[in-house]
Amino acid sequence: MVKPRENRVPIMMSDDELKAIDDWRFNNRIATRSDAVRKLAKIGMVTDEWIIDAERFVETALDIYLTKFAKLADASEANREPVKELYDALILVYVEVLKVTRAAHVLREIADVDAAIAEADYRVDVAREEKVRLYEEWFGVDRKDGP
Repeated sequence: MVKPRENRVPIMMSDDELKAIDDWRFNNRIATRSDAVRKLAKIGMVTDEWIIDAERFVETALDIYLTKFAKLADASEANREPVKELYDALILVYVEVLKVTRAAHVLREIADVDAAIAEADYRVDVAREEKVRLYEEWFGVDRKDGP
């Protein structure tokens, strides 16, 4: 049962922000704009902590891989290619998770969505380059054309 709504929260929005909310509302079959704003607020509040945890978990998994499993490639030439393939898969997941988590972090700092996305993309590139550098260190190869 829905509790009665007794509080008003008037907010001002740009045409672009309102269009984005309306587009989301129609795509998700939400009856009213107010319901759409409430749902988006709930989604943001609920997933905020999950976003932070997701980045931390993927980062930890990748670090464990780099410090533990990459040694398998040194142990046997036969292990080298499967270990590289696993790294390629992990780095793709890492980059996709970073896109979401870094965008969320930056949106807390910058109100302009386009600027936030550009800054998040830059931060993802920096983090990815660090992982590529570690990969090159472990395997002694140049991965500039890799994932």
